[in-house]
Parts: sequence; C-alpha cells; structure tokens
Amino acid sequence: MRILLQSRANLFAEPGGDTRQVMETLRALRRRGVRANVALGTNADLSGVDLVHCFNLTRAAETLQKARQARRRGVPCVVTAIHHDLREYNRLGRVGLGRWAFHLAGSDDGLERLRAIFHAARGAAERAGLVGAGRGSRGAGRGARGASTVDARRRAAALAARVIFHCEEERAAFEAALGPLRPGAARIVPLGISEEFVNGDPARFRAWFGAGDFVLAVGRVEDLKNQCAVLDALGGTGLPALFVGEVNRRHRWYARRFFAKLKETPNARHAPRLPPAVFTGAFAAARVHVLASWSESAGLVSLEAGAAGARVVTTARSFARAYLGNDAWHCDPASVGSIRAALLAAWRAPEPPPLKARLYPRFSWENAAAELARVYEEVLGE
Repeated sequence: MRILLQSRANLFAEPGGDTRQVMETLRALRRRGVRANVALGTNADLSGVDLVHCFNLTRAAETLQKARQARRRGVPCVVTAIHHDLREYNRLGRVGLGRWAFHLAGSDDGLERLRAIFHAARGAAERAGLVGAGRGSRGAGRGARGASTVDARRRAAALAARVIFHCEEERAAFEAALGPLRPGAARIVPLGISEEFVNGDPARFRAWFGAGDFVLAVGRVEDLKNQCAVLDALGGTGLPALFVGEVNRRHRWYARRFFAKLKETPNARHAPRLPPAVFTGAFAAARVHVLASWSESAGLVSLEAGAAGARVVTTARSFARAYLGNDAWHCDPASVGSIRAALLAAWRAPEPPPLKARLYPRFSWENAAAELARVYEEVLGE
C-alpha cells in the first residue's frame, strides 16, 4: 500500500499534538511495511498514491480541499477528525487579537471564516513573495472562502470513505455537532503512546533540572492551552513547576502575560524545548502533569504523562476520560479554583493511580497502525 498522510500546512512550523500523531503514525506504518509519506498544503502530488489519509477536520477549509483533490484524482480518502469544541474558548478563553476577531466576527462560524480568509490571503502573499512562507505552507487556505466552516467539515466528512475517531465519545460529539455520518462511515482507532515515554529516564532530566518533585506542564504557550490560569492556580501553593513549550507566534500578547505571571510565581520556570532524552525524562521525573486547556481532543500529552508514571491533571473539556477514566484529576479550565484543587489533590496523592499499566501497551502506535492498516485495506477492497 502507498499511503499519503496529509495535514495542516503549518504542522511543523507550529507543532502540536497532531504533529506527534501524524509523525508517530508515519513511523509505525513504515515499521509495518506500509509505504507511507507526509505532505502538507493543498497541492500534493498524488501520482502512485493508493489512498490519502487526511488529519484534522478542525482545519476545515484545508481538509476539504485535500479531500476534493483526492476525489478528482480518483484516489480514496479517509479522514481523522481530531474534533474540538471551541465555543467556550472563543467566548471566554481568547485574548488579544483573537478576542477582538471573535467579537468582530460575531459567531463561532464567523470567526472560522475570518481565519480561513486570513490563511487564504497569507498563502497568496507567500506565493507572491510578499511574506515569508512557513514550512509546508504553500497553497494553504486557497479557496477557503464561501462555504461555512460547519458545512466544510460536513462536506469533507462526506467525501471520505471513512471518518476516523480516537474514541466513541469523540464520534458522538462530532455527530451531535455536525449531524450523523452515513451508515458505516465511522471507525474508532485509539491513539498511541510512544515507548520512549514509558521508558523515560528521570535521571537524564534531573541532571538538567535538579532533584525534587515538581509539576510539569507541556504545550505551546497560547491562550488555548491556558497556562496563565495554571500559574494563577499555582500561586500560594509553593509547588515548583516547569512549563515546556515554545511561544505560538500568533499569540505574543498572551505570551507577554504568561511571562509576567511566571516572574511573579515562585519556583515556576519555563523552557521552550528540551533535548529528546531530557524531554521524555521530564515526564518520568514529574510528580504531576497538568493540561488545563480550554479544549482538547484527547490531550495526547496527558496520556504520555500517565504512561510515564506521573499523576495527571487534565482538562474536563476533552475526551481524555475514555483513556484515563477516574485515574486522573479532571479540572474546569474556566475555574482557577478547580485547577488548584485538582493540582493539590494530585500532588498530595500518596501513590500515582495505575495509569501506566492501564495505558501501555494497550494504546501503542503499533496497535494504532495495525488498526489503520485494516481500515485502509477495507477501503481499498471496496
């Protein structure tokens, strides 16, 4: 099989959980002998490709264009949804330009249209040489105007031979928001966890950071990830904390607020990135990992933290409970008190819940790739 994985144009320029998902999927498929490659943007060469696998229906305009291109070329397509409900974030979590844009747009869908137009304009400017192009950004957003974001998601899902969800709860939320898929279109393929996190060496991290327990928070510095609320929750607790993640360049106003709060919070530090062995070692060394985002699909980083042996505090605005159950502390991102209570309860727990055994090897990228290969074979056999 020759499979082309396609995702958002800035997948590498602005890496996130979906970057890890795409690249881990690529590596696991190749280990199975599948001839898989990755292409970004909307003008991929489909010569010799047996099946296109698109990721992320949140980026509706891009994904719809890729699905249409595959249809025109007669190449079957499957889509991994990565469903997010951003309504609460749009109203309560956005700051700076994002909040201004939401009020200008007047609705969730209006904001998504503005974002699509922005990406289309930026793509045109990049092609004209007026601004620098991000890695893989060529053609991003082209043709994004017109259909609403909700309609674009529906159309992309309708063009896909299968729509893949990582848990049943994600599928149910997707259909509640966008309407039912055609019978037989949905497939459940759980996320995976890399063995590197299961076997992370805390000594590698402590040689860099120092000894002692701490709270770890991994994620891009941006308002969606809600790090300022985590800093507010840490205030007065005395808990040492390390935030790891680069600043989202489109959220510099929020980053300024974050760094101002960081200076005011004793024992809190930030590192934009860590060497790979130190990074995985940080998960093994952390007493608690916190992800208090306004919205996540699953929050892959929470699963990795659990598999590494950390106590996990994660947002209630996700489908993480399908993996973590009651073995994690779920917090309300809109409430600093809820985040603080979850952090303190996790910190004070005498032993971490048995997440490590629960999550791995059941949720491995090898198992995910095996499930995906079955979906690909099913589609190609039709």
